[in-house]
Amino acid sequence: GAKGYNRSTVADVVRESGLSVGAIYTYFPSKEALFLQTCDHISGRGPAARVVD
Repeated sequence: GAKGYNRSTVADVVRESGLSVGAIYTYFPSKEALFLQTCDHISGRGPAARVVD
């Protein structure tokens, strides 16, 4: 469900994604890092886009 950032937890992401907690934390050290990377991905502003800027 859509609870918003503040009310969502990494456990919610794990449950919705079907990934394990370990898999999430392998790539994202925190909920904030997961959120920021997701925003970058959606906006097309990932690491490759930053190099072009």
